[in-house]
Amino acid sequence: MNLCSTFPGHVIRYTLVSMLLLAGLQTASAVPPDSSTPLDRVAAIVNDDVITETEIQARLKLVISNLKGNKAKLPPQHILHRQVLDSLVLERIQVQRARETGIVVSDDMLDQAFSELASQNKMTGQQFRAAIQKDGISITAFRDQLRSQTAIRQLVDREVNSRIRISEQDVDAYMRKREQQQNSGVEYNISHIVLTTPENASQSVIKHIQRQAEQIFAQINTGSSFETLAIANSKDQYALQGGVIGWKATAQLPELFIDALRQLKPGQVSAVLKSANGFHILKLNDKRGGAVPSFRVTQTHTRHILIKRVPGVSDNYIRRRLVQIRQRISDGEDFAKLARVHSDDVASAVEGGDLGWVTPGTTVPRFEQTMNRLKPGEISQIVDSPYGYHIIQVLARRQTDLGEEKLRADTRRELHVRKAEEYYQAWIRKLRDQAYVEYLG
Repeated sequence: MNLCSTFPGHVIRYTLVSMLLLAGLQTASAVPPDSSTPLDRVAAIVNDDVITETEIQARLKLVISNLKGNKAKLPPQHILHRQVLDSLVLERIQVQRARETGIVVSDDMLDQAFSELASQNKMTGQQFRAAIQKDGISITAFRDQLRSQTAIRQLVDREVNSRIRISEQDVDAYMRKREQQQNSGVEYNISHIVLTTPENASQSVIKHIQRQAEQIFAQINTGSSFETLAIANSKDQYALQGGVIGWKATAQLPELFIDALRQLKPGQVSAVLKSANGFHILKLNDKRGGAVPSFRVTQTHTRHILIKRVPGVSDNYIRRRLVQIRQRISDGEDFAKLARVHSDDVASAVEGGDLGWVTPGTTVPRFEQTMNRLKPGEISQIVDSPYGYHIIQVLARRQTDLGEEKLRADTRRELHVRKAEEYYQAWIRKLRDQAYVEYLG
């Protein structure tokens, strides 16, 4: 079984406000309307659902608080209102798609996600809860957003990450190209404005959007704030952060961006760039790296029991099965024997669930993150991934100098990140184009 998936490929430690806005691939659905509001105006219809003005105002409060904390200049209120509404529309479409495909986030999964966020912020669950409330955020609303965010993450794992395939020929070709470029260790801190083009857009529509991008570029050149223009105009998940993406390795960026960034100095802005998804303007905030990477890594000897998702079988039923199996292991039954009988990962099941020595970056992020937190001999709680649900046990760890093997593993991971990002952009655009969205008022 191949557990390889790395989108996104890094863990971000969020502040209490910004983590609701910067969660990699969109945040969760908005908070429910205040029951004290006598009449809540519907701002948009999204398929069979609605977004209300109360939801927009709740999200606006978070966005404005976050932007002020970053000392970003705010655009006019009506522009910020529209950007927040567009963001909520995109989130709602993804949550609906997750529901249609049978993704259900149970209370146990939600508790696990909450604990992970607390850990990322170096807090206990109780401390994290108190900090959220201190910021004036309802715990119920926070958990509702986190539930939707978790559903979106699972959706992206299932419909994007799990469909990316990297061949040995892909790895060979990319390694040759990277060797020629000799800049694989370079990282760029970037900001981004993108104006997306609809799928199958006419040439007149494309030219109109290009003129808009060129007008924004002209405003930047005459002294207008890049961050303010990004908040007002950009059409991706970074818009409400002032367009700030942050640090990205060369391998995580498309060739179009790399070619432009090579010519920039920190503080400079690229010309308008055209891609299959739309028109882009990049700002280089900083640049670092270029050193030869070390190949000494920590490998983990691990084994697991996997039960795959099956149409017609609820996720809660699968989780209950694994909870029972885990309890049997805790009561003294042999892990390997239970893996041979119950695991749906045929390749490892015959070995008692043994995956051998696992190198960083070769398993899906949730699996690797959980594995890394376990001590030798410790057994995880139930872990979800694009492949199903797992119980993981760490047997041992070791330091290893992998040389060429490490280089190939890194290359495979980098290629996966790049292809997944490209696939995601096309996927989310198609999802948005296929949805029925009507803005009211």
